[in-house]
Amino acid sequence: PKILVLTGKTAKIKGDYLTPLHHSEYYKIDSLETNFSNKNYFFSSLEEIGDDYDYIAIVRGGGSGLGFFDQEEVCKKVLELNIPFITAIGHEVDKTMLEKAADKAYATPTAFGNALNQLVLKDIDAKKDVIALENEINRKEKEYFNKVSQIQLENEKQLFTEKSKFQEQLNQTKIRNKKETKIYWMIILILLLILIIVFMK
Repeated sequence: PKILVLTGKTAKIKGDYLTPLHHSEYYKIDSLETNFSNKNYFFSSLEEIGDDYDYIAIVRGGGSGLGFFDQEEVCKKVLELNIPFITAIGHEVDKTMLEKAADKAYATPTAFGNALNQLVLKDIDAKKDVIALENEINRKEKEYFNKVSQIQLENEKQLFTEKSKFQEQLNQTKIRNKKETKIYWMIILILLLILIIVFMK
């Protein structure tokens, strides 16, 4: 998935959500620094976001100023993006209105990173299962085609053997017929000779 992470300009929490991630080839994470205390600045940042992201993650550590995310106007502007969004705001004791409106809310930036890593691991396992299934299907197909080829080869051998036997029988019949025809003509000739001798007397 392609994810855009929004963080505060002065925040140093990037490592909190990136540290648990070990398979960067499975996702693309872009970051956008904004201001979580100035609505106009924040809204201007939202307007810069394109529609090519699968998710938007709003990530901020704990401390003061979390009331910014309890403003209805802030929640409305984020929802108007029409992009699934994730929150990882504050610590576990902090709850915000934006968190309740989110498609998925994590208690901390670290929890967000851990959850994303777990999703990646599940995806890796699923892909391994698919590959294993494809390999099994390929193996079965190969066995099937080998068996079919073997049966065809055996049938061809049997057909060749039967054809050879038939041809041999046909040849023997022709030879026997030639012999019988030769004997027949010899008998006729002998009879003719006998008749000639008889008439000459």
